[in-house]
Amino acid sequence: MTNSSDFIKGFLGKPIWGARKGHGSFLIFNLGEPRIEFEEPKIQKAFSDTEIRFPKDTYKSRLVTIKGDYFIWIYCCDWTFSIEEKIVAHNESNDKEILNAIEFINGQIISSIFIDSEKFEMKFNFDLAGSLTLRKNEYYESEAELLIMENNGKWLSINDQKELKVENSHRNIINKEMIETEQIDIKN
Repeated sequence: MTNSSDFIKGFLGKPIWGARKGHGSFLIFNLGEPRIEFEEPKIQKAFSDTEIRFPKDTYKSRLVTIKGDYFIWIYCCDWTFSIEEKIVAHNESNDKEILNAIEFINGQIISSIFIDSEKFEMKFNFDLAGSLTLRKNEYYESEAELLIMENNGKWLSINDQKELKVENSHRNIINKEMIETEQIDIKN
């Protein structure tokens, strides 16, 4: 069984690399040793109606990705990146401001994580400067998850019911814990 705190401590102290902006304001970070993943050749599906399809819709291609031991996907939540209380970017910022924040976060080490279950917030503190605060987004109320992280097929989710869950890739619960206190501070 995987304990949620042990899961989180597994990526503390590791530098973020390959940080990028996903769809909309989603953020994607890698931590730990890089590994290359090759998919079997297949005809690729369209991600949007505006995407140019040929030749991907006719000929097989092979998707190759590089991921870390830990893959952090921040989605369906509001987020703010700030340094010394000055906001650098947030989920509603323009692409230029978001990319500026991502470039600064790339190479940083997550030194601690602070979870406030009453406010439904999670804060990543970085070693050089800055913090990334995540909050529930009311638009995604049905999602009810603030953050999901992947480590070798395991996912950690934190929801507004004060549950920390570790699940496998099929979303079967491996471990579920209730957050007993209002605030949790996890340090490396």
